Amino acid sequence: MRVTSPKGEAVWPSIITPTQFRDGPLQYECKLRLSLDEASTINFIDDLEAELENGVEQLNEWRSRRGEKTLTSKQLTKRAPLPWAEELDDDAKPTGNMLIKTKLKAERKLKGNVVSQRPMVFDGEGNPFPVDTPVWSGSVVSLAVDPFPYYVPSIGYGVTLQLRGVQVHKVVNGENQDSPEAFGFVVAESEIREVSENEVLAAEEF
Repeated sequence: MRVTSPKGEAVWPSIITPTQFRDGPLQYECKLRLSLDEASTINFIDDLEAELENGVEQLNEWRSRRGEKTLTSKQLTKRAPLPWAEELDDDAKPTGNMLIKTKLKAERKLKGNVVSQRPMVFDGEGNPFPVDTPVWSGSVVSLAVDPFPYYVPSIGYGVTLQLRGVQVHKVVNGENQDSPEAFGFVVAESEIREVSENEVLAAEEF
């Protein structure tokens, strides 16, 4: 079941161009920082926890189709690290925020073929986001994720959050670090540059 987050702060986002860590796969990823003081954060985490529990039945269905044994209660007591946790500062003290880790491989196998995939990215009005506009840490985004359950004997039962969609509500990048807003100045709406149609990627290209 797809779960959509509230607005939060993007941390090291790679939502336009995939990245590669060492010899790992190319993948899109984004961490999301949410305040634990917000009820929307608690509700979102509750939804993720529910999907974690529901994933056991889904995972056992997949295992049954492959002729594998269903997971026992004993096996399920061992849990892999979750992709959401309280954020800690450099002194290992809670910051009051929750950090959500999401990712999506840029390629996957489908019926024996390798196909490309990417998260859908929209602007605050729901239009396709321009692919030539970088999105840096500090941008305000909402994420749509598909919880994907898994079981690995060495680490236990867990779930990954596959990044399927991103809505960018506020962009932070090198182009606006020297803007009047970055220094706290107020700019009249008539002075704010509108994005032209030529800068917006057509929906069918996604």
